[in-house]
Amino acid sequence: MGCTCTCLPGHDVIDLTLNGKKYKIAKNPVQGIHGVVYRVIGGRYDGGYAKTKISEQEIRATAAVGALWKVGRDEHREKWIIVKPSPGKYLKLTSAYRHVRHNPEQCWALLEHAVEAATNAILDSYHRTHWLHEDPILANLFFNDQVSQAYLIDWGCASQPSSVRREDVKALVAYEVMRPHVCGPRPASMCPP
Repeated sequence: MGCTCTCLPGHDVIDLTLNGKKYKIAKNPVQGIHGVVYRVIGGRYDGGYAKTKISEQEIRATAAVGALWKVGRDEHREKWIIVKPSPGKYLKLTSAYRHVRHNPEQCWALLEHAVEAATNAILDSYHRTHWLHEDPILANLFFNDQVSQAYLIDWGCASQPSSVRREDVKALVAYEVMRPHVCGPRPASMCPP
């Protein structure tokens, strides 16, 4: 990978050298479905995320949405990016979710609210940058504590279609977000006739 592993008690810290500059990173166990994501420890990019196995399209999309801090190559010429941390948190870590998680009707209503917030974030970003986030799984959606605002991470599947329809974006988000593993089975009272 082009890194030197320095094992510390309790976790692995890796020294990553990009374009001659050294950064300390540690594997982030909760991100990186399609690849490994690392958390930057200390220095100018402290709290950011380092990622390799990236495409030029992901770099361009990440830069366009304002999330890119640095692009570089390690000593083996492998390309890396360092991205800004998102201001939000996973849905299940919000106080809104913790408050309703044991009430299926309220929990599913919160999921509907999350779908709206994520749809709005995706469309706002598209209208601002012409990059469409096309991987709205819960792992790529962060929310503020009230789940009234969504933040997008991981632009690896982004594209630049000439136009998008709100109903198509919302349908994709709903498909990815409205899953029984989040709130349990959907109550019969909330199902369409």
